[in-house]
Amino acid sequence: MTFASRFPKDERAGPWGAPATPAIPLLPRELAKLLRELCVPGLSRRQLQILGACALGYSTQDTAVGLGLSRATVFRHVQLLQARIFDCTDLTPNRFLLGAWAYYQKDCCASVSWRLIENNQLFETSDQPPFGKGSHNLQ
Repeated sequence: MTFASRFPKDERAGPWGAPATPAIPLLPRELAKLLRELCVPGLSRRQLQILGACALGYSTQDTAVGLGLSRATVFRHVQLLQARIFDCTDLTPNRFLLGAWAYYQKDCCASVSWRLIENNQLFETSDQPPFGKGSHNLQ
């Protein structure tokens, strides 16, 4: 099975021509299981946007430009997300693992990130919650 065949074909492309399909290669079963079991609810809209950008493979610079933030702010958010998600594990956090975690949590903790991606709202800078008055109403 090739890498490309693992994901459904998506003709849409994100901002700056980046692929709309996450760049996640094959993972060992144990790591995939761990990433599926790491549930971290209650992420903010900004964290969900940055998480979605990591899942799509955007760089810190591209994410900063897309969200109208400084590189330092995006870098800080990525570091805080990595600490919040991976502190309880022996994994060395990085952007790849963060994107992989978002992929494996797309039906749970990161569902709002994927909905933002699907609705082309990932780089909207509104202060409003993504859907309604709170992300907890997303059933």
